[in-house]
Amino acid sequence: MKEPNETGKGKDVMRRKLWLHLVIFFCILFAVFFGISVLTITRVPLLDDRESLDTFSFTEDAGLISRNLFDYYPEHLYTPEDFASGHTKKPEYTVDSSDNDDRQKYRYGTYRLVLDLPAGETFAMSADSATYAQKVWVNGVLLTEVGKVSDNKEGFIPRTNHYTVCFTTGAVPTEIVVQQSNFVHWSGTLFEVTLGPQAKVFSLVTKKLFRSVAAIGVLFAAFLLFFGVSLFFPDSRMYLWFALACLSICIRNGFVSPKPVMILFPELNWYFGHKLEHIMQQTEFLFTLLFYNAVFPDVVDRRVRISGYLLAAAGIGMYLFLPSTVYSPLTQKDTYCMLVYYVLYVVLFLYGFLKRRKEFGEQSDVLMMAGAVILILSNLSDAYLYRKTKDYNISQIGMMIFSFITAIALTLRLRKAQEELGEAEAKEEQMRLTNHTLTDLHKLRTDFMSDISHEMRTPLTVMSSYAGLTRMQIEKSAINEKTLENLEIIQKEAVRLGELVEKIKGVATDKMLKVSPVKGNVSEILIDAVGFCRPICDRNRNRIKVTVPEEPLYACYVPDSLLQVLYNLITNSNRHCKDSEIILSGEDAGDFISVSVSDHGDGISAELMQHLFERGVSGDHSSGLGLSLCRDIIESGGGKIRVAETSSSGTVICFTVPKKMTQPVS
Repeated sequence: MKEPNETGKGKDVMRRKLWLHLVIFFCILFAVFFGISVLTITRVPLLDDRESLDTFSFTEDAGLISRNLFDYYPEHLYTPEDFASGHTKKPEYTVDSSDNDDRQKYRYGTYRLVLDLPAGETFAMSADSATYAQKVWVNGVLLTEVGKVSDNKEGFIPRTNHYTVCFTTGAVPTEIVVQQSNFVHWSGTLFEVTLGPQAKVFSLVTKKLFRSVAAIGVLFAAFLLFFGVSLFFPDSRMYLWFALACLSICIRNGFVSPKPVMILFPELNWYFGHKLEHIMQQTEFLFTLLFYNAVFPDVVDRRVRISGYLLAAAGIGMYLFLPSTVYSPLTQKDTYCMLVYYVLYVVLFLYGFLKRRKEFGEQSDVLMMAGAVILILSNLSDAYLYRKTKDYNISQIGMMIFSFITAIALTLRLRKAQEELGEAEAKEEQMRLTNHTLTDLHKLRTDFMSDISHEMRTPLTVMSSYAGLTRMQIEKSAINEKTLENLEIIQKEAVRLGELVEKIKGVATDKMLKVSPVKGNVSEILIDAVGFCRPICDRNRNRIKVTVPEEPLYACYVPDSLLQVLYNLITNSNRHCKDSEIILSGEDAGDFISVSVSDHGDGISAELMQHLFERGVSGDHSSGLGLSLCRDIIESGGGKIRVAETSSSGTVICFTVPKKMTQPVS
């Protein structure tokens, strides 16, 4: 059997191994997702002025052409034939226009760009159509049409999709004409166009699609896993909130660039998809808050938590009930509001976490914090890059890392809960065995006392009878040999009665149990005593508190006997105080472990103090056996018991338990 200190060292080793495994997991996780980032996130040069456009080699690399490099003809829908015949007006917006941002205020118009590309080369062009309608011509050939372009709302049919088209250049400069109309948003314009070698552009599109689909797969798998876990732990809502947060992120990823859902279902109603995308952003925000508030209750102020819920509910209501022409100008502001709240929440969360770090020091807590920080940083990065017209979708990588880290953290929590359940079951079994032993001991003592009472009745009866005969002989002055025989019989029965009394004394001090002390942690006995006595103390509305150091207090004792001592002392304190606190303390005292039981009762009188540990002495009309039994048990084990302090405001009784093994108690 392992010594207690060996068990403690084993737990420390296991804890260090777990931290090491977590560090290794972090390294592998970041290596994998860094590799995915390197392979799938490719920086495309942004061409936002005429000089960068003219000097860029589209035969060698792909470039992102800014909308401001296109000539723009607002409120005119021109075709390549119109430009060829010269039946067009001058563009109102050109590369040199100083107010290019005003392009967004128009509902429809035509974009045109002429490039001097090498003849005979095959190029590819890729862009998003958002929720607008677009028609794209290259060198007079209609390559793609998304929705139906119109100069009025009635003839306009919006669609949302991502398109990639190919074309081969001729001897003349390459002309790109894009008709665009928008009657569903407050504002809108042409998205940046990626142009370059066919293989390069298709590689970029494939990488972007792979990253999006991978994120969807990871998040949907996390949703299925933890939704299933939540069914088995209905009382623990954190698993359900995490599952729903993953599902919200998963659905939203299906509708952001490159819009894999719209690629699979091109005829899907754009209005439904657009609203669902933004509603899922709000539900992701809501369920993430619910998840962290369930995992770390009361770390963040209640008012801050409620304000987050209200912000999410307002966003859901806005996208659910308002038309797109109303909510579209508020979308970016709403996103910034959520990000500001996220930052505020994390700051307050970290403050509360550090303030209560003793309560939240497990590996799972650190992992969950890391997951939250990574998720928020990735979203902030995307928001910043989006303003710079660089659509890298770093948040998709962040979401996958977040789901993996949080899944591991929740798994560690499940493991810890399982270990705690096992420890609780072991303690329950130990308590059951202790109670069973105490019950057997009580029955043994009860049966013994019944038997000994019956045995004691016989010598007493004999002694009484012979004493009566002797008295009669003395009164009649008839003393003879018979009188001496009577006295001898009385003497023998008195000796026999004395032996029976010694047996009772042996039972009272546990000497007949013939058990030996064992080495154990006194702190655990104190905790067991609290569980054993709490129902008794509840009758007087008293609370029991245990104060012990973090390191174990190993000593040699008989567990049942020491538990009996604590039971007697606690019940004594409970009888003398109400609505108060009983404190059990333990500390290292050299060769002994010192234990004290203190209360806030009415104290012990000076008259009673002189005979306190004597058998039959009581100040509250009880049996007077409790403290004397405590003295016998403690002293027979090699320790001492005393009243350390007493006054009208309370009493402190201390006793010691030796660290080293003494002679077995028999």
